[in-house]
Amino acid sequence: MAFISSKIEKYEAETDILISSDHPVFKITGLKKDSVLKLSKIATLNRRLIAGEIGKVGPLLSMEINKKIHKILTL
Repeated sequence: MAFISSKIEKYEAETDILISSDHPVFKITGLKKDSVLKLSKIATLNRRLIAGEIGKVGPLLSMEINKKIHKILTL
């Protein structure tokens, strides 16, 4: 699980992914406004603690996330 913030002015290109309303997968994410996925703030949770989902990331965003995480971990 990664932290998501709608405070896009705190976007850090090296570790974050900007999900703006014009992003190709924005509609399936369930987000209400432009947001930043903070990949420097990742946590693990037991599935029992998750009440539900707000949306999906889709294959395109999933690839972006995986590339960014790989880059972060090899810094």
